[in-house]
Amino acid sequence: MLRIMQGSRGGVPDVVRDPNKLPPNIDPFNTIGAYTHNVAPFGRIFIAPTAGPATQTHELSHATNYDIAKLYYDALDKKTPEARQFVDAFKKLSGNNAVVEQANKLAPEWMKTESPYRTSSNELSAFAMGNMIGGSHGKEQPWRGGLHVDPTLATQYSILMDLAEKYLTSVSSKGK
Repeated sequence: MLRIMQGSRGGVPDVVRDPNKLPPNIDPFNTIGAYTHNVAPFGRIFIAPTAGPATQTHELSHATNYDIAKLYYDALDKKTPEARQFVDAFKKLSGNNAVVEQANKLAPEWMKTESPYRTSSNELSAFAMGNMIGGSHGKEQPWRGGLHVDPTLATQYSILMDLAEKYLTSVSSKGK
């Protein structure tokens, strides 16, 4: 994940544990982790002192999602095979609510009854990545997806990151 962020924006987000560095609209007492892209040069990730690796991975996934989306828009007008492959994969695996559609196919009943926050397009992949690391998100138990949701979405996200990396490598090798 870090190479993608370094390649697409030139740096990695600040990671802080100080609740005073959270954006003003986020409650520091009920927040285990948060990511914002418009603070500091490359965004900021807040990780509560009680948070474990699942939360850290979850928030880093949000930061990477932001970078992958920017990379997608950069690649749209490129005609190279790597750009086309990345753009096509982004559309199938991430764009146009694809993550929500996939989760609905895998676990329709869970999607109907689970929290709208947990089942939002923005959160599904981030929770999937965090849950595949293990541990909890500051709750007693991990906030698991419906049957097969987390492993499938984490695998698809990993494929998308691989294709983004392949695209970035092709761009940087042509610039040498």
